[in-house]
Amino acid sequence: ESGRALAAQLEDSSRSFDERLEQVSLACGRLVDDRLASLEQTAGDRHAQLEHGVRAWQEDLTRRCHAAERDVGELRGAWADDPIAAALRRLLPEATPVKELRDHVKDLAEAAEAARQQLRACEARLDHRAGELEARLGAAEKHAAEQTQL
Repeated sequence: ESGRALAAQLEDSSRSFDERLEQVSLACGRLVDDRLASLEQTAGDRHAQLEHGVRAWQEDLTRRCHAAERDVGELRGAWADDPIAAALRRLLPEATPVKELRDHVKDLAEAAEAARQQLRACEARLDHRAGELEARLGAAEKHAAEQTQL
């Protein structure tokens, strides 16, 4: 009689444990899914932000370059044989504002490239972390399955 009661109690405990293990496994899975979704959303938002900034910068730079080319073309046509214009063409690239603009454009290009590299590194870390989490989840599911078989 006491053996049957003990066996029934063990069976109840085992079922209770299995149910709790399933609940914990589901909760862990939801946490991992939520965290991955959050990380993916953050990475996607950051990527979109950087892409938008780079695109706006490139469009602005392109617009300015076209305007400068147009202005220089007009000036060349108007001052083709003018000695003052020839001196300006020779000296203008060395003028401080032009040098500063060139340096600024170079700095912006380097910053955009650094941002792209940082984004690639973040995406790689996110992919690596997602793989780790999937492996851990798989191990937890395997462990839960083993426990339910006992």
